[in-house]
Amino acid sequence: MYNQIISKLRDIEEENNIRILYAVEAGSRAWGGSSEASDYDVRFIYVHPIEWYLSIEEKEDYIDLPINNLIDLHGWDLQKALKLFRKSNPSILEWLHSSSIYIEDSTLIDRLRRLSRDYFSPKALLYHYLNMAKANYKKYLGENKINLKKYLYMILPLLACSYIKNNKKIPVMNFYNLMNSELNNSILLEEISSLLVQKKSAKYNEEILRLDIIDDFLETQINYYQEYVLKVEGKDPIDYDCLDKLFQRALEEIWRLSL
Repeated sequence: MYNQIISKLRDIEEENNIRILYAVEAGSRAWGGSSEASDYDVRFIYVHPIEWYLSIEEKEDYIDLPINNLIDLHGWDLQKALKLFRKSNPSILEWLHSSSIYIEDSTLIDRLRRLSRDYFSPKALLYHYLNMAKANYKKYLGENKINLKKYLYMILPLLACSYIKNNKKIPVMNFYNLMNSELNNSILLEEISSLLVQKKSAKYNEEILRLDIIDDFLETQINYYQEYVLKVEGKDPIDYDCLDKLFQRALEEIWRLSL
């Protein structure tokens, strides 16, 4: 599948007259909860020729293609990606720290990765992951059975919250690494590991009976981080000037220009 994905990304470049700077796996295959039927959630950052940015015409700054042969492709123009990076957008930060990389063709990406460690907002990420867990938790409140994938999607963001609190760093969204670093309850670890094993052979939208030990963990953690996040100080974003220079340097590097 790797070769098919690379081939498809190269086709996108040719069809849209762009260069893809960076492409990663961002879905369940990246965080360790995939099954054979899981899609390949490929996310990428691309750049247009400089003339595209000199027009006053409003243009789409993303590429979104329908799922084909289990490959789900979605990309952001570099300008859009940098604007979201400045706001500590969780998606862009997850992409930058993904452990499953298809393309990395620009030194810009490593610069952004280094900057993200200094300028990301823990408060913004905590709110994002907390709300992600809460939304799924509320949806299934009172139900005896629960969608297995959604169950895992409640646990993972709370592990990410724990990692941010304990390490003051951006978490790499890998289920096994996070649960082994953030959990010290061996029974809970065993139950979550069992869910991940079930997920690998589960049918689409398969439901399971809820587990008291996991429900207790979810409720306790959600309540804790609702209070904790209020005490976390906000952080000033990186200066526009710094990102402008990165953007200009990327155009020079990719298109061999002198700006």
